[in-house]
Amino acid sequence: METPPNSTIVDFAPPANPNTLAQTSATDLNRAQQRHEFVSMVMHDLRAPLTNLRMFLELTKAGLYKQTEPQFDAKIGQLIPELARINRLLDDVLDYERIEDGHLSLKKSSVCAADLVNAAVSAVAHSAKMKNIRFHSIGESVRIEADADRIIQVLINLIQNAIKFSPQGGNIRISIGEINNIVRFSVMDEGIGIKLSDRVSIFDRFNQGETTEKKNGFGLGLAVSNAIVKQHNGTIGVVPNETGTGSNFWFELPAATSEKNAFSPVTALMEVPGGSYVSQ
Repeated sequence: METPPNSTIVDFAPPANPNTLAQTSATDLNRAQQRHEFVSMVMHDLRAPLTNLRMFLELTKAGLYKQTEPQFDAKIGQLIPELARINRLLDDVLDYERIEDGHLSLKKSSVCAADLVNAAVSAVAHSAKMKNIRFHSIGESVRIEADADRIIQVLINLIQNAIKFSPQGGNIRISIGEINNIVRFSVMDEGIGIKLSDRVSIFDRFNQGETTEKKNGFGLGLAVSNAIVKQHNGTIGVVPNETGTGSNFWFELPAATSEKNAFSPVTALMEVPGGSYVSQ
C-alpha cells in the first residue's frame, strides 16, 4: 500500500527513555572496561612467572645452574608455587565460565567438615611456609552434604586469600561450628581488613577490593567460591573490618542428614609440611 502524498507516517512506538539509553550505554562501557582490565591482568599475571621459568631453563641449558648447587634448589622452590598459582588462576577462569553457562555439576555426599579443612590447608602449605604463617583450628565434628572437591576449592580460595593479605609470620584461624543444622566455616586472618563498602562487591567477578598494594590474581576466586556455595544452597559473606586488624570470611552449608559416603582426604593437620598448625 502506497503512502498518499504530503502524508505523515506516525510511529506509535513509545519514545526511548533517555535514562534507559544512558544506563545501557554505561553498562556496555563498564563491561568493555572490565574486559580490557581482565585481559591486562591475564597478561600481567601470566607473563612474569612464565618469563622467570623460561630464563631459568635457558640459564640451566647454558650451564649457569647446576643441580648440585644450592641455587638450583632455591630457584626450583620459587618456581613451583608460581606455576601452581597460574594453574589455580586458570582453573578459576574455566570454573566461572562453566558456572555462568550452567555446566558446573556437583557430586554430593556426606563428608566430614574437618577433613575438607585438612585437605585445603595441606594444598596451601607451601604458600603458608613462604610467609611463615601459623594456622589455628577450632571446631566441632560435623558433616555436610556437599561435593567434597568443590568445597575444598572454596576453602583453598579463602585460605589462600588470607595468606595473601596476611603479614609475614601472621596467624590464620579456621573454625567450624553448627547451629540449627547449619554448618559455618570461618577463615580469619590478621591482614588489612575489608571495608564496609566492599562487603558485597568483593564477591563480584574481577573485584579484589581496595588494598594498599597490588595483589596478583584475576579477582575470580571469591566470585567462583560464591557461585559454588550458592549451588550448595548455602550463603557466603565477610565481616567488615576497617581497623586493619584482619578479615573474617565465612560460608554456611546445610548439615548432612546421613552418614554414608564418608570422605577423608587428609587425617592429620599437625603433619602438614610448611607453616605450623595448632589444633585448639
